[in-house]
Amino acid sequence: MDYFNERQGLILEYLREKGSASVHEVQQKLGIPTATLYRDIASLVRADRLRRSHGRLHYQQPTEVNLPLANCVMCGAGVNPRTALSIQLNDGRQAAACCPHCGLMYISRQPGVRSALVTDFLYGKMHNVRQAVYVLESQVQICCRPSLLCFANSDDASRFQAGFGGQVLSFEQAMQRLNHMMSLDSGSR
Repeated sequence: MDYFNERQGLILEYLREKGSASVHEVQQKLGIPTATLYRDIASLVRADRLRRSHGRLHYQQPTEVNLPLANCVMCGAGVNPRTALSIQLNDGRQAAACCPHCGLMYISRQPGVRSALVTDFLYGKMHNVRQAVYVLESQVQICCRPSLLCFANSDDASRFQAGFGGQVLSFEQAMQRLNHMMSLDSGSR
């Protein structure tokens, strides 16, 4: 899986705060080896999160993603833009999931996922699945069970949890919990 790694997340965060910077500035600030930095920059440019011009790197806001007009790749339900997850495969194909639950389950089972964006439940903006924060099993049941909702940051997720319950989880924690819950569910049949 070619998701944004922690180093790429740091690059994006630095440029989000500054707006733009030279490659040298980013390298000096973050201490990333030059060759590694250029590979990360190329990946972030391909993902449309950075733009290069006149020797500078410019942060690009996550854009709205045009989801394929198809049903969810996991459960077959219609794709709700409020909870959608967009998946880009290495071969160039796109897939859509109706909710973070289905999207993360698909990612865990599908080799060849290049990147994935998930919709923030509160604001409707797309974010990288690895950088998002999730609330599992809140009282709000929008789609599939167990309910999994996405938030851009832990503050929003914690405020939502305070009102509607559930567990606040990182991407890795959400993947582990979902896989564990689904294996328990399939084992009881």
